[in-house]
Order: sequence, then C-alpha cells, then structure tokens
Amino acid sequence: MLIHIWEDDWVNRKQVIKSIILNRIGKIENKIWARKCKIRSLSNEETSIFLNENHIQGYTKFSESIGLYYNNELVSLMCFGWRSTNGKKEYELIRFCNKLFTSVVGGASKLFQSFIKKNNIEEVTSYSDISIFEGSLYKKIGFKYVRSSDI
Repeated sequence: MLIHIWEDDWVNRKQVIKSIILNRIGKIENKIWARKCKIRSLSNEETSIFLNENHIQGYTKFSESIGLYYNNELVSLMCFGWRSTNGKKEYELIRFCNKLFTSVVGGASKLFQSFIKKNNIEEVTSYSDISIFEGSLYKKIGFKYVRSSDI
C-alpha cells in the first residue's frame, strides 16, 4: 500500500490525511454500522461544511447530496452531479466521505443503492484519485472498472 501525500494537503488538510491513513491501516476506532443510520437529503450548506471538514478535495458543485445520520449526527455523505460525455447526459458520483476518524461500515453501499433506487438510474460514472486510494470501494458498490487516465 502506497499513499502519496502532497505538501499542500499535509499543510492544509492534515486531519483528513491522518484519518485516511488510519482508515487504510485499519486503526479507526470509531466504527458505526450503516444499518443503524438513517438516510437524509442534505442542503448545499450542510454538504459544503461536511465536505470542507472531511473530504481531501473539499466542496464541489453537485446536483444531489445524501447523508447517513447516526443519533442525529451526519457521519457519511455521498453527492452526485450531471456530466455530459459524447452528447450523453449521465450521473456522476462526485464525492463520498465519512466523518473524520470514523468508519461507517456499509455506508457507501447504503447511500449508493438508495440514490440508484430513488432515481431509477442504470448508469453512474465516477473517478478515484489513485495517489491516495486504490479504488476498491467502487467494486464493493457495484461499479465496473473501465480504464485509468493519464491526467
């Protein structure tokens, strides 16, 4: 397992990096089971705050955001937006993250399946930053690997 840590991320997002590392080595002590959480739609403000505090890339524009709440506390978030490729309009999974130093077991799957079911969607695209992540989450929630980019 190799993780590349950029200097600006370490300077500006140190807690997020520490949380990612602890999660990757299986040392997160705060574990919550997704089945004990409730799904709710989120406002732009709630999403912005949560992403800026918990995601390595912070906030981005999105069309729809849903979260998992445990004891009325937001612990996991997934957001989606539209993208057009070759004249085809499709959904993209743009961001997913858990609260810092928290593992929500089954959270990504629960959020993704809820979104798919609610919107009756057959195809969603997404991208993974392989400098930090292996992309294994996508396989767990049903994505098919297409290709790597040289970007």
